[in-house]
Amino acid sequence: MNALVLGGGGPAGASWTSAFLHGLASGGLPPDAFGTVMGTSAGAAAGAWLTMRPEGLPGVAERMRERAASRAGAPGGGQVDTDLVRRALDRSARGGESALDIARAAVAALSPISADAARSTWAAALPEGAWPGRLRVTAVDARTGRASVWSARDDIPLAVAVAASTAAPGVSPPVEIAGSVWVDGGVRSNTNADLLLEIGDHDGEGRAVPAEKPGRVLVLAPRPTAGLARETDLLVAHGYRVRVVGASPLHMSPADLLDPRVTDTAAATGSVQAHDLAGELAEWWYG
Repeated sequence: MNALVLGGGGPAGASWTSAFLHGLASGGLPPDAFGTVMGTSAGAAAGAWLTMRPEGLPGVAERMRERAASRAGAPGGGQVDTDLVRRALDRSARGGESALDIARAAVAALSPISADAARSTWAAALPEGAWPGRLRVTAVDARTGRASVWSARDDIPLAVAVAASTAAPGVSPPVEIAGSVWVDGGVRSNTNADLLLEIGDHDGEGRAVPAEKPGRVLVLAPRPTAGLARETDLLVAHGYRVRVVGASPLHMSPADLLDPRVTDTAAATGSVQAHDLAGELAEWWYG
């Protein structure tokens, strides 16, 4: 299995990732090069555009800017529990508190919303169409603290899955799906790259196919964390060849992740990095 892993990072992270992916396509790594695309939080939104309408990738930054600006202009200024945001980011970066503790705090901070309400929050920011068979989306069950990797076979509307995957603690409300409550996949990890080991191979329609031998995994991490090394080590131990690209030199603070003014800067950074790395990554991918 060859896979692309897209990490979280708020509107700024989605903007960086989408611009980078567009640049990769121009430099020799087209969207269909990746057999499996797994997105966490902002990476879920970027993954939807890559797998459904890649020509729309350059417009993602504008969509993220509009979403962030709309939130900032909402009554109360889109109130954020900054302490919980930092706790969640610290958990993703360094461990410490359990994913279950953060998930429960997220539910206590903001009342969960229904799947229908969740769909309405993301439908306009995603491409129209059926959930692609190669796209995976991560989210964390607030009852258990465990992550799930959803696919088209789970019969969850994509906009609902993305809303759950981006339900950042203290920022966006958890989402009720199938009798449980779900929060941001980044509560477990900002990338969740090791979860590739728990999913099978499927064709473009989501049907199970015979497992392929371990291949290459490209990880795009707007906010690389120390835990990513453990994830990549696990993949390597199982025979995968792994490359990681972080959004350096873009250093995003918790406030930056939600700031509509940062999305354009993030996209510009992603474009420059893709221009510099696309040839090298294409050679590695096909080598």
